[in-house]
Amino acid sequence: MPGYRLTAIKRHMLISVAFVLLFALATPARAFVNIERLRWSEGGQGFSGLVDFGLDLKRGNSQITDLSASGTAGYRSGKNLIFLIGEGEYGDRGGARYLNNAMAHLRYNRSLSRFWIAEAYTQLEEDEFRLLLNRSLVGAGMRWSSNGEGLFNNAFGLSLLAEQLRYDLPANNPKRSDDALRFSGYAVLEWAFSETATLDLVAYLQPRLDDWSDLRGTSEGALRVILTERLSLTVGINLAYDSDPVGKVEPYDLSISNTLSFAF
Repeated sequence: MPGYRLTAIKRHMLISVAFVLLFALATPARAFVNIERLRWSEGGQGFSGLVDFGLDLKRGNSQITDLSASGTAGYRSGKNLIFLIGEGEYGDRGGARYLNNAMAHLRYNRSLSRFWIAEAYTQLEEDEFRLLLNRSLVGAGMRWSSNGEGLFNNAFGLSLLAEQLRYDLPANNPKRSDDALRFSGYAVLEWAFSETATLDLVAYLQPRLDDWSDLRGTSEGALRVILTERLSLTVGINLAYDSDPVGKVEPYDLSISNTLSFAF
């Protein structure tokens, strides 16, 4: 029945948005990298990849250069999927650098059933303007995905990770290094509201096990529009938060991006 189907879709949408907003409100802002935005979920068996490029350029009265690039390469074989993600940003204003970060993330997925997936991952990260010389981590957990083939697709995940952080601070600073265990929870909503346009909402929350007031989080929205078979444009907004930043680093980060993607 058309009326019943419409009601079910609305109910599904409201429940999905409620879950994502719950995570988003709990994570008022980029303290770490959002893997879901770059997760390799497309493609069939074998090897596939995705490359993103971003450029903001101003000359004349303003001298601003913003560059961003990211790439994902994945290999799928039966129930097994392994993918590698790399991402970097660089910003220069009038010859002075104000943005400089990079990240590499390797993840293995093993499908246990239609909805459940086991995950293991490792990551390296650095960010000059968060005073982060190096962040390395390993983690493992479970992911549930609705595997929707219609308008909506949801995913939720929970894992345990061990991290090691090294900051660009004086040798006698007690926060120069930090080792911790954290929970990592995330929620994802993907809404394909047309054949060529998709809205993605993602939220992460990572509290420290021995101090739940020490938490990091991020919430992000992205609108992706397919331009050609291999080319797409994405407009995104990211709000990130770290409850215990080092030095004089601000706890909040807000960014808006325009990205051109090429799939192969």
